[in-house]
Amino acid sequence: MATTASISYFKRYKMEVDLGALPPPPPLPVGYAWGPWGDGLLEAHAEVLFRSFHLEIDALVFPSLGNRDGCSLLMSAIRRKWGFVP
Repeated sequence: MATTASISYFKRYKMEVDLGALPPPPPLPVGYAWGPWGDGLLEAHAEVLFRSFHLEIDALVFPSLGNRDGCSLLMSAIRRKWGFVP
């Protein structure tokens, strides 16, 4: 018995911006402050990534965005990547 596979196509766009060309950010609300990157922030960033994408089409295209462990591994890989600026 032969089966046919279902194929889906997703149009993707690559977005890039030179962050050095951005104007200075607006002032932060009272009680907030900018802070440096620390590896202790990795899991919090992974959780935000997961919550942002797990019910979206992005999680179909990139399955790692659909679960917490995948987001954690992705954030770890980004952190280790050459050129990462903390």
